[in-house]
Amino acid sequence: MARASTAPGGWLCASGFAAPSISSFRPPALDDCIILPTSAVHSFVLEDVKGFLTSAGVRRLLTQALLDIPLFSTHWRWNATTALAVRRYRGGNKISPQLQRSAAEDLVALIFPDQLACLESLQSEREIPDHPLVTQTPADCLTAVMDVAGLERLLARIESGAVEVIFRDLAALSPLAEEVINACPYAFLDGSLPRSSAPWPFEPKV
Repeated sequence: MARASTAPGGWLCASGFAAPSISSFRPPALDDCIILPTSAVHSFVLEDVKGFLTSAGVRRLLTQALLDIPLFSTHWRWNATTALAVRRYRGGNKISPQLQRSAAEDLVALIFPDQLACLESLQSEREIPDHPLVTQTPADCLTAVMDVAGLERLLARIESGAVEVIFRDLAALSPLAEEVINACPYAFLDGSLPRSSAPWPFEPKV
C-alpha cells in the first residue's frame, strides 16, 4: 500500500498506475492511499513504488485521471453556467437541475467529446482541446480542490532525498492498514468496495 500526504494521491495512483506489469489494474483508492490486492502475477518490488509518480509528470497524469470522476463534471457545470453557456433561467422560471445537467453534458460532448468517450475506444491519452471552459475546469480541480503544487513539491523532495520513503513487508496487518481496509464504503473514491476487486489473503483481526 502506498500512501501520499495530499488529497489527489489516492485517485492519481489508482487511475494512472505506472507499474508495467499491472497497467490495466485499477486498485481501490481513498483520499490519501491505495489498496493493492495483488497476487504472484502482479507482484513487484516494494521499492519500485517510489518511482511510480514523478514531479515532472504528475500534473499531466492527474489531469487525465480527474476526467473520469464526478469532480470534473461538477466544475464543468459550474463554469458553463457562470459563463452563460448553459442557461439557468428560461422565461423567468428557473431551469431544473436535471435539465441543466443534461445541457452541460451536451455542451461537453460538443466541445470535448473525448471526455465522454468509452475508455475502451481510446487509443491514448485524451487530447484536451484549447477552449476556455475546458482549460478552466481542470485548473479549478487541480488548484481549488486539490493541491497539485503541493504534490509536485512532495515528489520533488522524495526524488532529491529530502523526504525518506520507508518500505516494510509485514506478515500481519499494521493498525493503519487495518483501518484503511475496513473503511466505510463511501470512503472509497470510485464507489466500489475493495473486497469486490480480489479476495483478501488474510483475515482482519477482531
